[in-house]
Amino acid sequence: MTRKQLILIPVFFLFLILERQIGSRVMVPNDWVVSYISVYLFFVFCYRRFRLTPGAMVVPFISGFIVPELVIRILEGFSDSVETMPKLLIEIVAALLATRQHLRGQKLPGLIAAFLLLAGATIYGAQWQHFINYGSLSGPVSELLKDRLIFYRDSGEPFDPASSGDKIMVLDFWNTSCPACFRKFPELQTLYDRYGNNDKVFISAVNVPLDRDSAGSASGILQRKGFRFPSLIAAKEMERTFRIESYPTTVILKNNRIWFRGDITEVPEVLDRMLLMPPDASH
Repeated sequence: MTRKQLILIPVFFLFLILERQIGSRVMVPNDWVVSYISVYLFFVFCYRRFRLTPGAMVVPFISGFIVPELVIRILEGFSDSVETMPKLLIEIVAALLATRQHLRGQKLPGLIAAFLLLAGATIYGAQWQHFINYGSLSGPVSELLKDRLIFYRDSGEPFDPASSGDKIMVLDFWNTSCPACFRKFPELQTLYDRYGNNDKVFISAVNVPLDRDSAGSASGILQRKGFRFPSLIAAKEMERTFRIESYPTTVILKNNRIWFRGDITEVPEVLDRMLLMPPDASH
């Protein structure tokens, strides 16, 4: 490794720290575009300052940026790293491609090729993230449940989903250690306000208790926060039955078949479609 390449390692590390600091403070839509442009411009700067080709910058970049980024992401949470790392690597490949074409005097073709790569990564990245979080590439699914469903009301009385007949059941799975669950509850309340009086729909939060939770703690939290939607408690084995990979996860269930598993934001559109379906179409 040359002297210039050795100097570049701490330079890339400082760039990593700066990018993470800015990213944590400035929230913008399409942050992948900002990340790509910043890496691209930094590569061009390094070429002009150190006179190294993109190929010569790869090893310092891996040593000063990629490896520390991997370590930081794993320390922050391995599951989050699995979800977002492929997208980051594609951003870097796109930036290297654009830089290479830039240095060859083909700026526009390089930028177009890089943005096409990023656009594809965004589309398939969304599917990858959905798979990591919810176990499927998209929200709509069709999975017949064969296990016995075990739920309880806050009073401790058993609740059998079969007693709801042909109702469409919207079940929002959560636990008390999930900050994202509490951020999503206003959406569940809005959903309940909209469909709660529809006799074809049943909507409820479903708490999966932690070992530390006491009886009634989950419903007490919801009441103190002013939420009015119904609440159920699920047996721990329901995580496996419903394939709950992360919290919160919203499931649409009808006639013992899962029709949707994903983010509650997508539920109104799916619910409206199901309400328009003929009664025998969801068996």
